[in-house]
Amino acid sequence: MLLTFDVSPVNESGTTLVPLRKLFEVLGANVKFEPTTGTIAGAKGNNIILLTLNSNEAYVNGKKVKLLVPAKSVNGRTLVPLRFISEALGSDVKLDSKTQKVTIDNQYYFYVGKQSSPPSTSTASQSNSTKQSFIGTWNIWVSGGYTAPDPATGISTYTKGAGGGTMTINQDGTFYWDMKTEQYSGSWVTDPNNSEQIILKSNDGWDYTCRFTDSNTIKWYTFGMEYYGTK
Repeated sequence: MLLTFDVSPVNESGTTLVPLRKLFEVLGANVKFEPTTGTIAGAKGNNIILLTLNSNEAYVNGKKVKLLVPAKSVNGRTLVPLRFISEALGSDVKLDSKTQKVTIDNQYYFYVGKQSSPPSTSTASQSNSTKQSFIGTWNIWVSGGYTAPDPATGISTYTKGAGGGTMTINQDGTFYWDMKTEQYSGSWVTDPNNSEQIILKSNDGWDYTCRFTDSNTIKWYTFGMEYYGTK
């Protein structure tokens, strides 16, 4: 599947930089960007990464690593090192040096230096039946997982799982997440790269990729914590 970007991926000193949000959506991972500090935190399953704009230091599951090229802001968009983030989150990246074609997990691809057009609006209508299946109130079960790394130390801690709370996904494109002790809300859209998934855009600043594990169960991630919903 050809990936679409509103800012062209670039090659800098042998490192491919791509738009932050798009990459994490493709990888099915969660990401949060703190503009005041330039900190980027992302997670998928038990893998957690932490990096900062214009800094060559990053953390992977609490361990410090050195980046050849740091994340940076270009034309108002945050670009991040593709291979570092993809491989840290368990994905495979291949580059054809002749054509500058980049392939992620043998599924998604794009060409370095080329800007793709945004997906057509017809995608939404084609996936309407998929979106309908997410509508309703889901009872939540939370598995165990790792918390977000401490910005100062890069260290994460493990939290045990628990049951309770509900996720309500509404027909009007909004959702309400009641965790009993905390409540979140926001909007949701169909994943432009996978019509079988939706993206929950929460008021806590996070985007959550939500998918079905079977016909009766949905699943989404937040910093290594796996949330399951059943009706």
